[in-house]
Amino acid sequence: MKRHLPAKILLTLLILTGILSGCELTQTAAKGDPIILVHGFLGWGRDEVGGFAGHYYWGGWNDLQKILNDEGYETHTGVVGPFSSNWDRACELYAQLMGTKTDYGIAHSTKHNHDRYGRDFTGKALLQDESGNPDWGKDGSHKKVNLIAHSQGGHTVRILAQLMEQGSAEERQAVYPADEPVSPLFSAGSGTKNMIRSITTMTSTHNGTSLANGVLKLVPIIEDILVSMIAILGIDENETVFDNFYDFKLQQFGLKSKQEGESLKDYIARCKAAIEIFLDGTRKDTCLWDLSPEGAVEQNAWVHAQPNIYYFSYAAEATNKSDIANALDNWEYYQEPDNNQPVYFMPFSLMMCAYTCNDIRYNGPWKAKDGEFFHMLVKDRQVVDSTWWQNDGIVNTKSMNGPWLYPAGYTGPRDAIVDWDGETAPQKGVWNYGGVFENVDHFDVVGCEIFPYERNNYNSSNFTKNAEDWYIQHAAMLAELQ
Repeated sequence: MKRHLPAKILLTLLILTGILSGCELTQTAAKGDPIILVHGFLGWGRDEVGGFAGHYYWGGWNDLQKILNDEGYETHTGVVGPFSSNWDRACELYAQLMGTKTDYGIAHSTKHNHDRYGRDFTGKALLQDESGNPDWGKDGSHKKVNLIAHSQGGHTVRILAQLMEQGSAEERQAVYPADEPVSPLFSAGSGTKNMIRSITTMTSTHNGTSLANGVLKLVPIIEDILVSMIAILGIDENETVFDNFYDFKLQQFGLKSKQEGESLKDYIARCKAAIEIFLDGTRKDTCLWDLSPEGAVEQNAWVHAQPNIYYFSYAAEATNKSDIANALDNWEYYQEPDNNQPVYFMPFSLMMCAYTCNDIRYNGPWKAKDGEFFHMLVKDRQVVDSTWWQNDGIVNTKSMNGPWLYPAGYTGPRDAIVDWDGETAPQKGVWNYGGVFENVDHFDVVGCEIFPYERNNYNSSNFTKNAEDWYIQHAAMLAELQ
């Protein structure tokens, strides 16, 4: 004899699956605060790169944003400059969430020689009420947000939180025109406080990555690649090809599509000049500086964990110790990439597995040299020794737990990093460190495979078979925070 589900249970199931009366899960039924996903270096938005084919930065061939939304966790994807500095990226993320034009600040833009304003998100806020108006920070379902950031995105959201809670004294002291006053982001007023519930960083560059040294050596090649791509993609005066394939988001530096009436020759010359300015080896308003240990030191000195925000951090590793000690490098054992690490990561990982800086014990092939990084002498740079060799293909594992690298002689506040088991109640204002995911590379941790055959291409004892399952579990934890 068949037994039918009681009516109340059936009704509950229908509501939870969002199919009652044929409707999708509504905003008011979402679990917890909205989640904002923030990409890292070279990242892209949902409508760029492979988005048209169903491939995304968050989730790869699986759409993590949709998966979390389907589970009842309202989720959006923030899109910031893939090559930009953390300051510029933080300003862009703020503008997206608030539905305003990006304002980098007069003091900052003057100092770094670029436009004060960037992309305009008016009418396109990530968080909106039922009438389509910006809704972040207002009473209701969008009062606060949970920021989940990958790689460089971790430093970006830390700066966003710092500015929203404390503002910028330098911008407040700058002279602003009466009709274009200082942005609320820099004002330290009540309108930007207590709007972030939590920050989660995944394999983030809190203390920089030694890969930055190698990337800077590739600047001439990067410049040629960018100019070539822009020459092809930016010819469309309507900017549909340029923006929809891969938007470099460097409009503040004059990197825009071909303008009406502009010759192809003048267009390419303008873009080349903008790229040369941006990639100048002395310019520090770029990802190349911010991703380095030296850049991290500068930012860690003024960006601190805020007492009203939960901070979570997770690390990963995709290397193992070599069997042979190296005589040139203090008879220590290099790291080697795991066999299942993507081939496009291995050249970078191999360099990081042996790179050293400002330590007389090491004299191997990847020892830093004077002048190769922002014209700095090695003795003035941060010490990188063998404890930095373990990595996930892009970032040193040591750097991922939270900010601990500060300037010499620094006496200011330091962020606290505590080991967290994922079960006990997390603390506000400190880094709740969830540990290292073993045999997980830099893209595995966000579920982003470049090629279909890479799916679940890791064998980790402490990470889920499908990255999306981990994010569902994490979202459930975030929804319980108070």
